[in-house]
Amino acid sequence: MAQHYRLSRTHYDLLQVEKPYLVEAARADAEALAHDYKSVLSLTELDTKLDFVVESAVEQSIEQIAQSSGKPVSVLKGEATTNPTAIQHLTMVRGYTSLEYQCLLNFEMSGAKVFYLAENLVDQLSETELKVPSESLEMPFPSCLFVLPSGKGMELLLNMASKTDQVLAPTDLPINVYVTLGDSSEFPESRVLVVVAYVLDAQTGERIAVFKRDLLLSPGRSIEHALNTDWNAERLKRNQQPISGLSLSIGDTQTEVDDNDTRFYTDGLQFYRLIINTLLYLMSDSAERRNMRSTQDDLLDAAQVEKKSSRKKQKEKYARKFSPRSYILLGETVGVIEDRRTEGQKAVTKERFVVRGHFKEQPYGKGRKLRKTIWIQPYFKGPEMGELVNKPYVVR
Repeated sequence: MAQHYRLSRTHYDLLQVEKPYLVEAARADAEALAHDYKSVLSLTELDTKLDFVVESAVEQSIEQIAQSSGKPVSVLKGEATTNPTAIQHLTMVRGYTSLEYQCLLNFEMSGAKVFYLAENLVDQLSETELKVPSESLEMPFPSCLFVLPSGKGMELLLNMASKTDQVLAPTDLPINVYVTLGDSSEFPESRVLVVVAYVLDAQTGERIAVFKRDLLLSPGRSIEHALNTDWNAERLKRNQQPISGLSLSIGDTQTEVDDNDTRFYTDGLQFYRLIINTLLYLMSDSAERRNMRSTQDDLLDAAQVEKKSSRKKQKEKYARKFSPRSYILLGETVGVIEDRRTEGQKAVTKERFVVRGHFKEQPYGKGRKLRKTIWIQPYFKGPEMGELVNKPYVVR
């Protein structure tokens, strides 16, 4: 297996080690709810194990602090209701855990499907425009996990964190994105797409940053309109309390963006456009998918051929740094953005630029009344770099 497609431990894999009670509870609730629900966007009116999971996480956090600080657990439990720093920390633990639980619940209800995006596919989809109606956005499963390699995806995600007090680093880490599509309880005529992105260090388990965004998919509106969902305006139309549709957490601080989701509209739009393009690609006729065996299993098998015991143990240790899950590879043979100028053709433009790709609804079938989503890939246009004679150019 090519090293480029080795799947690091995912957020799901880390939870299985760090919070096995959360994974077990999510599986049990998923089995109980799957008969009546395809996905769950709100847990408030359902009988689930969420309260047990949250309080278990609080207990675990207090015990970890006790071990590192030397303070008795009883003292720390007392501070949990009186010390402002402790209250803030445990409030974040509850919020983090609730979000993780909801992600895993939907992930388990849909069969725990993991998609790994090839780097060239990410590059091409980031240069693809959205020109299709909201109704055309579907998913093969109500919920799944996308894993994006470091590179273009991280560059786009960093745009939302660039103006915070802390620097989001390191940047060479994969991004885990849970995507869930479901019916809206607040807006019965619409659907909601929930996108939760985790930047984490798969080796240490540290959560570097978490980004969450909800998008409203309404009939008769374009996906581009959904990307610009103004939750304040939508709720005010129904005389409801306005709240933000975007939240982000960086390190040990949590920032709720409530000023009309300004950060999302100005800095984060392109990342979520990439995620929606991935969904459109996945459901298009041109989607390239390949079922992949667990990276960890492949590497463990390779270790077995080692005759030297120390070498074998070293390779087995290395193998366990990767995910034990099988996954689906997307866009394996998608190439770099190509130059479509035919050989011998003279350049008529004075700059080299990207002609952005797009998805379109192509008519087919009897009377051409049916529609299928087609991906038109982006491509370069203009003279070769050598012909520009020292004139710098940046693809934007």
